[in-house]
Amino acid sequence: MHPDSKTHSKLLNPTIDSLLSSLHQNNDSDSLYIIPEFFKESNLNSTSNLQISKKHAFNFLLNEDYKISSSQPYILQIAEAIAEAIDKIISLSNLYLNHDKLSYEAGKVLAEILYTNPTLNYLDLSSKRLCNGAGQGIAMVLCNNNTLTNLHLEENYLGDEAGIALAEALSENITLVKLNLKNNLLSNKAGTELAEALSKNATLTNLCLGGNNLGELAMKELIEALYNNMTLTNLDLSNSRLNGSAIKALVEALSKNTTLTNLDLSNNKLDKSAKQTLAKTLCKNTTLTNLNLKNNNLAETAGKALAEVLCKNTTLTNLDLSDNNLGESVGKALAETICKNTTLTNLDLSHNKLGETAGKLG
Repeated sequence: MHPDSKTHSKLLNPTIDSLLSSLHQNNDSDSLYIIPEFFKESNLNSTSNLQISKKHAFNFLLNEDYKISSSQPYILQIAEAIAEAIDKIISLSNLYLNHDKLSYEAGKVLAEILYTNPTLNYLDLSSKRLCNGAGQGIAMVLCNNNTLTNLHLEENYLGDEAGIALAEALSENITLVKLNLKNNLLSNKAGTELAEALSKNATLTNLCLGGNNLGELAMKELIEALYNNMTLTNLDLSNSRLNGSAIKALVEALSKNTTLTNLDLSNNKLDKSAKQTLAKTLCKNTTLTNLNLKNNNLAETAGKALAEVLCKNTTLTNLDLSDNNLGESVGKALAETICKNTTLTNLDLSHNKLGETAGKLG
């Protein structure tokens, strides 16, 4: 019996159990060809059975315990069989496949099958070890699909080729509202194309690009795209080595952009000039409500500048200043500021060596 069968025994009928058991025991391509026929069974028409069957079929493909690897000749047959099975589920609207392995071949086949899916609106392929081939296939999905609104590709190995393909698709797509490309080995080439796409796209509201090495120039162009963008509300540029001309562009963007409400700049190790410039800009910005500056080594000077900002800013409700080596003097300044600020509801000052002032901030 399939290891997951006991968990869902009330939903699985004998036909499903038999198939899963066969797959688990044999691990050969002949048994895998049963899958498409299996989905044609009249007693599998219920939504619950189809969803459970889909989940188990994918678990079989993704579970490393079955010792299936891309070096075995029938891995592509496995991917094709399961992809064809998915195609039978025409009402598929949400597909979660995060935090498992998806082979290179399976990724491409999955992208091809999703290309013709008329109802998919949420796709999560995070942490799948996807490479550029699968990424380019998913870009094709974006070009053709007019229902997909959320696409999560965090923690993969897409690289610039896939990044460029996704950027080009983003220029044409009119439905996607959230795109997560964090930690995908993207560099300046992909960054430049994404900047151009952002200046053209009129539907995207959430963009996550943290953990990539886009480079100063591409980052500058990306931020400049915010000047005229009227839809983006959430931007994640965490762990992006943000400094220099990119920070200057960000300062300019924050003074002009009127839609961005959530900005994540954590883990950027901002230089001295960047810290002070950013602090001054926040005095003028009237739209940001959530700002993450965690782990940027702000230290005393920038910390006090931010304390002054909080005296004047009337829009920020959430501010993360944790892990910034602020020290006791900044803690005291913030304690005085909080008494005057009437909008800030959440302030994270953990791991800052505030000393006795920490109690006054509680």
